Amino acid sequence: MQILSLASSRFTFSRTSKMSARLGRVIKTNAEYPIKKALRPIKFYIKSLTVAKTFLNYFEVTSELSNEDFDAMCRLRHEVYCKELGFAFNSQEEKELDQYDKHAKFCVVKRKSTGEVVGAVRFVVIEQANHSLPIESTCNTYFEDCALLPQCFNSDEVAEVSRLVIAQKHRKKNIKGRTRVNKHYQCKKSSDKTTKYEKSATDFQAVNAQDRQELKNFKFIAVALYLGTMIIAKNTNRPHGFIITTPQLARSLACFGIQLKRIGHLYEYTGMRAPYYIDGEKTQRKLHGGFKRFLNVIETSMA
Repeated sequence: MQILSLASSRFTFSRTSKMSARLGRVIKTNAEYPIKKALRPIKFYIKSLTVAKTFLNYFEVTSELSNEDFDAMCRLRHEVYCKELGFAFNSQEEKELDQYDKHAKFCVVKRKSTGEVVGAVRFVVIEQANHSLPIESTCNTYFEDCALLPQCFNSDEVAEVSRLVIAQKHRKKNIKGRTRVNKHYQCKKSSDKTTKYEKSATDFQAVNAQDRQELKNFKFIAVALYLGTMIIAKNTNRPHGFIITTPQLARSLACFGIQLKRIGHLYEYTGMRAPYYIDGEKTQRKLHGGFKRFLNVIETSMA
């Protein structure tokens, strides 16, 4: 009986110790969280200054497209929207085009080391009385805010941002994954056969061979494209913008100071989406941190 009692007490003590250790970690984490939250804007500001200085060392942002650039953009749209995401867009010869491309302006990001188009977005405008924005037909039954619809403004003051696309290997989450794969591969001392880590590292040309600063800039390609459309809007005097996007992307853009106002309810189309309004002039004034400087740098390069 004494032995059982002793064993029981040891089990209870061990269980209590583990629970206390877990509780201690939770308390420590919660205590550190306000500090981390307070430091977040400072880290974000420093990061924004860095990207304003370094992004154009590796990428070119332009709205002047050659025929080759336009074809590359259409192929990239087909690859991402039609093949990867399964959108029912009209594609011919593996190039995604529609009727709105005829009266649209474009902004692309090209990687300087290879010359390839790695990101693109279009800026649809109304040039004639019989023209309209894609959002007017797509979201006609979903609009809620009647004061901020395209028809509430002069046709020469509105535009729609659409068809944002980034090559798969240049997206943030894929870069993180490849970096982790490469680190795992470095630690794996297998020489008798080719492993999946070797294959992934070879496909990416081994992260060590890449400029790490260039990798850090990959995640700002989408921001550069949106800032490029803001510059086009400014140059064409079209302050009222519209976009159909996901709530997640709207929240992400808000981190940079790009404020989107939802003007309709959510609907399902390969994910939950909604129509949004953008006040271009207000957004330029309220850009966060060094992203105002980033906007100025991009504007100078696009001039």
